Amino acid sequence: MLSKVTKQNVIACYISDAILGTFFQLPIWIVYQSQFLSFEQIAFYAGLALLVEVLMQLPTGAFADLFGRSLSLSLGNLFMAIPMFLIAFFPRPEIMFAYAIIWGIGRAFTMGTNKPMVYDSLIEDNEVEQFGSISSKSLVIFQVSGAISIALGGYLYLMHPTFPYIVSGVFSLIGVITSFLFVEPKIKRERFHLQNFIKKNTAGFVEIFKTSQIARLTILFSLLLGIANVNQQFFVQPYMLELGMSDLERSWVAMGIKIGIALIGAYVMSLKRISKSRYFLFVIPLIMIASLLPASVVTLPVAYMLFVGIAFTSGNTNLFFSPEYNRHIDSKVRSTAVSAQKMIASFVGAVVQWISAPIVAAQSVGVFYSYLGIFTLVILIPLTWSVFRQQTRSL
Repeated sequence: MLSKVTKQNVIACYISDAILGTFFQLPIWIVYQSQFLSFEQIAFYAGLALLVEVLMQLPTGAFADLFGRSLSLSLGNLFMAIPMFLIAFFPRPEIMFAYAIIWGIGRAFTMGTNKPMVYDSLIEDNEVEQFGSISSKSLVIFQVSGAISIALGGYLYLMHPTFPYIVSGVFSLIGVITSFLFVEPKIKRERFHLQNFIKKNTAGFVEIFKTSQIARLTILFSLLLGIANVNQQFFVQPYMLELGMSDLERSWVAMGIKIGIALIGAYVMSLKRISKSRYFLFVIPLIMIASLLPASVVTLPVAYMLFVGIAFTSGNTNLFFSPEYNRHIDSKVRSTAVSAQKMIASFVGAVVQWISAPIVAAQSVGVFYSYLGIFTLVILIPLTWSVFRQQTRSL
């Protein structure tokens, strides 16, 4: 049975994911930034933001372990609000460097915060088996919140091009306050000094490579998550533009797919026979292959199926892998360890974005999607098989 504190943390997690899920600018950000940046510049600054996120993952994870995850989450929301107002009121190339750096820091602060607090609370209640169910519900809230904000984003853009960014910034400011609804689990914390800070950073990274099993799972999880996230967050909007979709069409399609994918993901996780199956590892890479390989040759309406697959892998990779992944990680360094893994995934995303710029400029997003599909088939499927075989031996 869940304690009062754990119930409060679960509710706080749902609220924080509802706020973090708002992306009013998502259906229009490529169009908006194209007014003062080239695609190569957009890719560069988006990659820079991810690189900053990479570099800050371990320090912010250590900060969360030392000073509290609710404070880290609050700071993350604050840092994510600032660049929204910057780009809304100062839309020019000179501010993009600051935009990317501040946004990357904010993203890093929010990583490894709300879910670890819930997980550690469940450990105290001896109810860890409920984490998968809570995570899936949280993802539904995150996706539905995102879907609604995306649909509204198109209309806000028609009212004024800066409104999607301004409203996103306001929601992040709300998150600054609601982050303190969490009650920190009773885990012994160390006093801060530089040696502890370095120790925490090192411990988090060591934790995710402490055995060959968790090391392979870390590499697979990070590659899948990094590619899946940038596919949805960066490439899908210009891909829709290539296919001739309008601002409102992109908003409504993204909204419908997000809600559907969240519900499907939560339903799949509730089917223990499937989610506990050893073959569950193959779901994400196989769907990724099916939705990326044909992207260079399909047209509407067939492309809608690809949108579904791309959204599915982006929305559910973390959900599908987190329960198994968290099982291997020590609670005392959980935030730092999760941040270390997310750091690798973000680095993967940054590299993918930078590689994409000349290819997309010379060919198309669809062609680059197909290249990623080939990479998944040739590299990630064998890696998934390797993890699968190792897990089978450990049973």
